[in-house]
Amino acid sequence: SFSIRLLIFPKRKKLIEKLRKVEKNLKKTEKRYEEAYNRATFYKDLFTHDISSIIQNISMSFSLLESNRKNQEKINSKKSEDYINIISSQLSRGKSLISNIRKLAEIDKDEVGLKSTNLLEYLSNAINFVKESIPQKHIEIKVETVEKQIITKANELLADIFENILVNAVKYNHHTVPEISIKISKAKLNEVNYVRLEFMDNGIGVQDFKKEKIFLEGYKELKGEKGMGIGLSLITKIIKLYKGKIWVEDRVEGDHSKGSNFIVLIPEA
Repeated sequence: SFSIRLLIFPKRKKLIEKLRKVEKNLKKTEKRYEEAYNRATFYKDLFTHDISSIIQNISMSFSLLESNRKNQEKINSKKSEDYINIISSQLSRGKSLISNIRKLAEIDKDEVGLKSTNLLEYLSNAINFVKESIPQKHIEIKVETVEKQIITKANELLADIFENILVNAVKYNHHTVPEISIKISKAKLNEVNYVRLEFMDNGIGVQDFKKEKIFLEGYKELKGEKGMGIGLSLITKIIKLYKGKIWVEDRVEGDHSKGSNFIVLIPEA
């Protein structure tokens, strides 16, 4: 019986090791599937929320435009133009939504590369895009920098960071004239050289207890209103890809109601 045990124990040990290896692989596979499911659910929720809002806005504008058209004797050309502008901006928003979801998927699959990128060029394009996308509002945007060219280790997704921050500074703003001040400087942190951008607005601000939460994937409430949409999730993922940093402070220290200061650090090339 002793000799039988000697034969059985090594086989039993190998079997246990094999089973443990199988269990480990199963856990890895389960984790991958769980992450894929969570991503799919996240994209679905974002898309459903934003596309519902877009359709509702377009539908409402079409109804008002049709009502205005039927009431020939009281046609208000200015109102008609406003409705058409709303429809146009919502269609652009829909295209942007689809594009952003694709970009999120590409980032998740590590299909996005980095290169030397002129930050100021993308910032200028983003400012023009925001002003053209919201023509019904007069928006004041000032940029403070002494540099004519700033090269960062990034890519074309820089535009999405700037556009989303600027759009939200206007969207969550009750002033007749939204004001945004962009301050650009250099910073060094843990031996890494960064470009530091501060986006200061006169909007409704972010309460202290939300200042960290809003950067968590899937967090849908911003500044007391439902759904910032896909914007901040996209920004957070892109900045993580760049090995950069983002956080939000009060524009006026201690008083969130005076507006926000979104601070972004992007590594220099």
